[in-house]
Amino acid sequence: MRNTGSYIDWSVSSPRPGWRGWWDRLMGPDATAVELGMSLAAGGLGALGVASYAVSHQLSWTWWEYGIAVLITLDVVGGIIANATPSAKRWHHRVGQGIRQHFAFLASHGLHIVLVAGLFSQSAVTYGLVAYGYLLCAGIATLKVPVGLQRATGHLAACGAVFLAAWGLPEAPGWGWFLPVLVIKLVIGHATLEAPFDTASTLSH
Repeated sequence: MRNTGSYIDWSVSSPRPGWRGWWDRLMGPDATAVELGMSLAAGGLGALGVASYAVSHQLSWTWWEYGIAVLITLDVVGGIIANATPSAKRWHHRVGQGIRQHFAFLASHGLHIVLVAGLFSQSAVTYGLVAYGYLLCAGIATLKVPVGLQRATGHLAACGAVFLAAWGLPEAPGWGWFLPVLVIKLVIGHATLEAPFDTASTLSH
């Protein structure tokens, strides 16, 4: 495969003032309408799917548990797309962002795990410790290997999360997808250093 008019673009704008700056720091200051649309659509479809599953399987969630489930799913599923975009790669891997900053971002998502474990798992402590421990170990491993091996390590971590969710975590009805998707968002999407191609680039054989 050869490149046709494609190039790597690391240039990044500064976040806008006010509340728009918060959004810029989340998605990347130069996020395109397509990138934003894909992220929001993915998060919305994921949230609809989780809520529909809970209703169809008659899970005994309260209205506020539905609300928390929807918010978590919006963030995690939408974040898979958001973190994988060139705009986000430029922002999150700009000058000054290193292992410590990436690990801190990853570790902050322990709140998601605490909420899922505490509200939806039949064994909250075990679920929380195992899931969070795995996420941290996967993140450290991916951040510490040579850059050329980060993507492969991240995919291995995601594969391991699938098996762990299926065979190693306490049951959390409606949340079997959660840990693997969270690992994809944070380890593959955020922590892995990848070249941000210009969104107008094209490829041909």
